[in-house]
Amino acid sequence: MTAGRRSHLVRPIRCAYTGLIMQTKQATPLPRNPELADLARRVVAARPRASRLLLGLTREQANWQPAPGSWSAAQCLHHLVITGQRMVPRLAWGIARARQKGWLAEGPFRYGWLGNWFVRKVVDVSSPPRRRFSAPRAFAPTEDHDPSDLLQDFLLLQDHWQGLLEKADGVDLARVRITSAASRLVRLQLGQWFALLVGHQERHLGQAERAREKLGF
Repeated sequence: MTAGRRSHLVRPIRCAYTGLIMQTKQATPLPRNPELADLARRVVAARPRASRLLLGLTREQANWQPAPGSWSAAQCLHHLVITGQRMVPRLAWGIARARQKGWLAEGPFRYGWLGNWFVRKVVDVSSPPRRRFSAPRAFAPTEDHDPSDLLQDFLLLQDHWQGLLEKADGVDLARVRITSAASRLVRLQLGQWFALLVGHQERHLGQAERAREKLGF
């Protein structure tokens, strides 16, 4: 990338979640902050991955569970959509508050060790994960989904992640702290939340891909 120029990520214009209006553009610039730019690239990569995963599946196939108690491919994506719907407004609030308070910095940022440990545990992408976490009840998926509708919801979520990463550019990612929608005991720095949510998304996309590979029909 040449000096003074910013690469762009193309995404469609979408509406916002309830209570949150996100202005979107046809071409979204990558954040200048390298940490956020890397996360933005990973969000973009999730789009074709999810499309390959769900397109061509019947409703029955998308909702098929590899084993009793295991999530279907559709449940994995629905879990990500639910998590995003609950966390996007919280991160948007944190970013807006930081700008209002003048909490601005270019980084690089240093994060607390306990939060970093928690992020590593949640985003473990080994197959199978070395340690399994039960999804909080607030983020638990339901069992029956139309794959086409679910894909649209997932792609809409990616619009919001990209918008938030862009809006967070220039904010002090270590100073802003945000409480989880699932538990008041979980309170992480903004940068940690971005790393957790993007990594968590990659983890469950991998789980969904494994479920599809095991389709028994």
